[in-house]
Amino acid sequence: MIKKYRKRILILACLLLITVLLAGVSYAVFNSYASQNSTNTLAATCIELEFSGEDSVNLINVYPISDSEGLKTTPYKFKIKNKCKNYLEYMVIASAINITNPLDSKYVKVNLSGDNEMEPVSLSSLKSIQTPSSLSGYSIKENYVLKDNDGILKDEERNFEFRMWLDGENEETWTSEQVESKNYQVKISVIGTVKIEPKSDIYIAALIDGEESLTFPTTADYMAKVNCTRGGKKVDTNASIKWTGARWALTTTITDGNTRCNVSFVAEPAPDGWYAAEDGTLLAAIKSDNELEPTITTPGTATSYSLADKIPDWIFNVDAYYTYGDTYKVNSDGTYTIENPKKIKYSDELSILKGKYMVSSQDNYSDAFSSNDELLDTTNKKQLLLIRDTASDGFTYSKISGGMKTFPKETEAVMATTADDYGTSYYFRGAVENNYIEFANKCWRIVRVTGNGSIKLALFNNNANSSTNPCAEVNDSKEAATVGSSMFNYAHGDNAFVGFMYGNAGCSNGTSINKNECTSAGGTWNASTSYANAQANVNKSTILKYLEEWYNNNLASYDSYIADTIWCNDKSTVKDTSFNPWGWTLGTNYGYGFNSNYYSANKRLLQNDEYGLMLAGNPSLICPNDNNGGKLSKFTVSDTTNGNGNLDKKIGLLTADEVVFAGGGEVNYSFYLIKNTYTWWWTMSPGDLGNVGTSMWGVSGDHSIVGIYLTIRSRAVRPSISLVSTVRVTSGNGTRNNPYKITV
Repeated sequence: MIKKYRKRILILACLLLITVLLAGVSYAVFNSYASQNSTNTLAATCIELEFSGEDSVNLINVYPISDSEGLKTTPYKFKIKNKCKNYLEYMVIASAINITNPLDSKYVKVNLSGDNEMEPVSLSSLKSIQTPSSLSGYSIKENYVLKDNDGILKDEERNFEFRMWLDGENEETWTSEQVESKNYQVKISVIGTVKIEPKSDIYIAALIDGEESLTFPTTADYMAKVNCTRGGKKVDTNASIKWTGARWALTTTITDGNTRCNVSFVAEPAPDGWYAAEDGTLLAAIKSDNELEPTITTPGTATSYSLADKIPDWIFNVDAYYTYGDTYKVNSDGTYTIENPKKIKYSDELSILKGKYMVSSQDNYSDAFSSNDELLDTTNKKQLLLIRDTASDGFTYSKISGGMKTFPKETEAVMATTADDYGTSYYFRGAVENNYIEFANKCWRIVRVTGNGSIKLALFNNNANSSTNPCAEVNDSKEAATVGSSMFNYAHGDNAFVGFMYGNAGCSNGTSINKNECTSAGGTWNASTSYANAQANVNKSTILKYLEEWYNNNLASYDSYIADTIWCNDKSTVKDTSFNPWGWTLGTNYGYGFNSNYYSANKRLLQNDEYGLMLAGNPSLICPNDNNGGKLSKFTVSDTTNGNGNLDKKIGLLTADEVVFAGGGEVNYSFYLIKNTYTWWWTMSPGDLGNVGTSMWGVSGDHSIVGIYLTIRSRAVRPSISLVSTVRVTSGNGTRNNPYKITV
């Protein structure tokens, strides 16, 4: 528990109240309280009502939790069975009871699961009704409808599970005095009414953006879902709703009457062609095999979440003293503090750490342990670790950062959405295992669907051994996702050398890395004299030449399948001199000469402090214009509307921002881009020109972190391409053993 919030004690009580109203007949009310420990069965004429008292909701000392945690709490279970000859319609309501010092309903989340699942929702957002006469004996503040107008036929039954929790996703629950020392009590009521059984007909109901409609939409630009019920109970009719190219078509197999199919259309922003993707295309397959989900973590403020990561060998020290604690608090600035810290020598008492917490502000956790027998500072650290298990060779842990308050209960693996240069992009994040694709006799990972509908890929296995299935795990190796190594540029003594292509700068001999070496070698050093002079796309970088050669040898025959999308080499600079995490002497000749300055990716991704951790929380898939408002950073081949048209081949590298959206940042061995890589590999994102020279962002495969490296270093090359939106698939569902296979 989080000690800081121990005074925020809430009593959430749920008392089951079953009320049966028989039209034209007298009614009876039955009460049963949650304190009972045995299963109770009550009957009113021919209505059988059953609930389990031992599974009642009666929460004390409640702390805010996430929806995913709330859905795992012990439910209050109840069942209705119709033994009458009559058809019944019923509703389920939650009645907030008037009590002393009540909590506002907006802080309470609920879920009712059963025949039709209700998503977690704030109680106060539900439809409110007047108190039924059968409940007039209770002091009720408000009645919220959990389920309405469902029918139940003779001899049918309904089973329900009700959950209620304090909303941990509402930031006010952690800061507002309105939640401290408050109480909350709810009565759940099931109210049934005898009705004439509906005719054995088939009904189709349409909702467009939540509004009832007599017709389906006339365009493809909607997310569509369908579910069918019979007598109010969900039934499997193999129903599907698809856009045919001209209209929406509902297909279902119905064998009995009294069936209602509800079709919901929601206009969600999507990549071009997403809704109208033709069957048989890769775009349609991705759409069919995935649903948009919210991320568990926020890209840039935390790496994708893993339930259990193993501490890397390069970090772990079995003989070190680890500082830990039983409880923690989340500070107002999003940092973490261990309360009442203790220390142990791991090799002596390793089992004690299981279930304990550690904090760190270093990417290698070096401020969480020491070779000396000392208690380390545990205040205001940027990362919080929960030790899941311990062993002699290390421990497994979960990590949160960026002010997250609780540890989720599942590993993150989602397809989510954000803006890009073309509109809306759908990207994969976390430990995803259904984004494998076989193309050009190689295995790739789908990184995202761009806003124009093309599908961006990163190499996963170059398939040097020509395996039948290059995506299969048996073909994994430490360097399979890379194709050799290269410098980013041959020099680093001028801002020009952060460019995928660059301007007029460098040594006359074409090899010396900076002015001093150039002069010593008898050459003439040409320093750029303006931003336009340095960043002009005149000369190809060393790595661009390397990629073009690889493209010619491996992808030239597949050129028609490859899309001309923007490759972002963000050359815009940070002119805010207050941003200076490494304390350089900053000049004003931004982006040219040997002037020290940061490029914009640094400010998007790095905290402005000495640690420079990747917690700034501002990654973006929108490539900024250059300092002069142009497209120098936006590399394309022939598209001069969105890009600069300066490339000869449709190939590039991922950006640091794309890696962060995928789940990268600090140490993280669970996100999909880290597999099959062991060495450092380049991204296209410029970092800075510091005291030594120009640097670019890259990814460490063995350390699983994203960092900044001098352009003259030889690092691994991981090609990236985009496929056109109309490319078709022969087979596959995106998994390792059954990857999408492109029809060629």
